[in-house]
Amino acid sequence: MYIQNLILEVTRKCNFSCAHCLRGNAQNKNIDFAVIDALFNNNIDYIGMITFSGGEPSLYPEAINYFIDQCQSRGVEVGDFYIATNGGKSSGSLEFLTAVMRLYCFCSNNEMSQVEISKSDYHAGQQDEEAKKRLQCLRFAGERQHLDYRYLIHEGRAKVLNELNGTIDEARRIEPEKQLRRDEDENILTDELYINCKGDICLSCDLSYKRQDKNKIGNILTDRLEDLAVVTVE
Repeated sequence: MYIQNLILEVTRKCNFSCAHCLRGNAQNKNIDFAVIDALFNNNIDYIGMITFSGGEPSLYPEAINYFIDQCQSRGVEVGDFYIATNGGKSSGSLEFLTAVMRLYCFCSNNEMSQVEISKSDYHAGQQDEEAKKRLQCLRFAGERQHLDYRYLIHEGRAKVLNELNGTIDEARRIEPEKQLRRDEDENILTDELYINCKGDICLSCDLSYKRQDKNKIGNILTDRLEDLAVVTVE
């Protein structure tokens, strides 16, 4: 099976508490490696793009390393990767830097691979400048464009911020797909596939923790992707 775009939530822990966070309040939970095992039990051959999300993904680099280990042991190729980090102390930790360098060396394409440091007024005073400098020594790491607060995703704590800023009408509202689509001829999952640290399967990475619970289409620990997918015909 070929997955075009896989997003894996490795933790719900976060070392920041930002008003614009679309997730909501942080939770004391890391992904169980059994979730990653269950994912690879779906006979995956290739992943076009892997994104590691959170929470703050730099707080749990062990999951990134375990993902690479499983890819190597099962012969799964990965093209590119993406990670957004908040620029806190953990963003420059040896453990995180080692994991992302290993990930870069493992991926087969790397044309779009990158680590981006979020650039937000709400991160000011929380970011660690030394950690950012260490991370930006890597050729594939840099800063995001500054966040435009007129277009915050209307999820989590950002919903309150949109009301305070008077930007509700301009806010981005997420309506996830209802069905996972699969190209039968190529056996490709064509939709964005989000698997959270509980194993729940969603079809958007831009949902709050509460909406993930309401919009999941299954759980990777009990459901097979092939069974959940609807075959599309051109």
